[in-house]
Amino acid sequence: MDRVLDSKQQSMFKLSLRVQLSLWVVLIFTLIQWISTLVVWVILSRAIYQSFNDYLLLHSVGVSTAVRSELPNPSAEFLDELESDQLAQVRFHVYYIDVYDQTGARVIKDRPMLAQLELETIQHALDNPGPVLLDQVFWANPPDSITEQNMVISIQRVLARDGTPFIVLQATDDAYAQSRVVQMGQTLLITSLATPFLALLAGWFISSIAISPITRVQELLSNLTIEKLEKPIEAEDASTEVMELAAQLDESRDKLKSAFKSQARFISNVSHELKTPIAVMQIESETLDLEHASEDVRDFVHSTRKEMTRLGKMIESFLTLTRLEDGFGKVNGKRYAYNDLVMDSIDQCIAMSDQNAIQLNPVLFADEDTMVLSIMGDSDLLITMLNNLVRNAIRYSPASGEVRIELRHLNTETKEKRVQIAVSDQGPGIPSDKIEHIFDRFAKVEGSDRSGRGHGLGLAIAQGIAELHGGQISAQNNPDAGCTFTVDLPAVQDSES
Repeated sequence: MDRVLDSKQQSMFKLSLRVQLSLWVVLIFTLIQWISTLVVWVILSRAIYQSFNDYLLLHSVGVSTAVRSELPNPSAEFLDELESDQLAQVRFHVYYIDVYDQTGARVIKDRPMLAQLELETIQHALDNPGPVLLDQVFWANPPDSITEQNMVISIQRVLARDGTPFIVLQATDDAYAQSRVVQMGQTLLITSLATPFLALLAGWFISSIAISPITRVQELLSNLTIEKLEKPIEAEDASTEVMELAAQLDESRDKLKSAFKSQARFISNVSHELKTPIAVMQIESETLDLEHASEDVRDFVHSTRKEMTRLGKMIESFLTLTRLEDGFGKVNGKRYAYNDLVMDSIDQCIAMSDQNAIQLNPVLFADEDTMVLSIMGDSDLLITMLNNLVRNAIRYSPASGEVRIELRHLNTETKEKRVQIAVSDQGPGIPSDKIEHIFDRFAKVEGSDRSGRGHGLGLAIAQGIAELHGGQISAQNNPDAGCTFTVDLPAVQDSES
């Protein structure tokens, strides 16, 4: 029992194929986008910092050229003015300039010392004619606005007019590069967050395309019902795979059709063979002299007689079904007035209704236009159809209840005349999970205490007869109690040919 419940609970949480495909697309696209975003962020961050360093080196050349004109004794005011000019550049937030001789001593003593250069660093600058970025320096008095981590320093050898080498140090922070990296990161973050939603839309669209062949196959499989076995399965304007599958399904349809026909012939032959011995047993049981028999013998004979009657009715039902299946679309009958059809059915069902204390209430056509409405068909089959519906209603109605048989004339938009026969009972109704299968063979509904259940073929026979006459039967529960079976059939008037 627990395993059954677990399987039901698991089935409730199963996702449709379209949802699964959409989620997989979201997962794959999101992972690809996030990994790509991380790689792009690393590459672009390095490119931004490298571009900023190249920009600093470019300005270093111009600053060093300006300082050269003041060597060997540049003034502090001159350096302050140069710093102010560089701060006017959009990419610099702070800018410091200092000058060292070839021994590492600062040329201008009255300015705050930013960093102390080692001899190895000075020698490296003296050996290179262009500007050089420093990876590491010894800080003497770093400014408050920048830290050692975000300081960018370049040094360049500059020759005075007399050829004496000097070292020009230029320092700034990388705030501009950091702001660009932050802006880029925000843009990539917004894109990454939007990716799952965009991927979900794309996945839903892609999955709809992917499952469309499956949907088409489902439509083809719907043709593999017993009622549609005569109709070939065709897949027009479909993909190659679907057309190949349709061809295979059509082969299966032919095999199923042959199998059902063989089964129908077998049932028909067996039913015909069984009719004679059952009839003989019924006659013999009815002619037995039970006057001097014991009570047990009498009960046995009555039970056997009852079961033989029930078995005979079942065989007649099998023969009727076989007749319907062999004669679909080939019924040739006479006019049968709808009022007569209802009254004839009541005459045949009145004994059963009296036995179960059920009142049959017919509502017939009463005006001149509707009283003449008839149906072209087989009267015996039509009475069998309506009898099955009425007797089914009697079985499920409570004692002292009512079964209503009502005729309704439908006004259609076309010239075709239609009539409905509604058979309503006051029973327990049909469970919602069984109402779709109520016309299947051997379908039964439990819930009433009355004995004498049918064998589950009556409604299937009634539906087959209705379809044979161009109609259809539907079932629905009543708002208060019971259910109503509605037969929709074509109609003609006496004046029509």
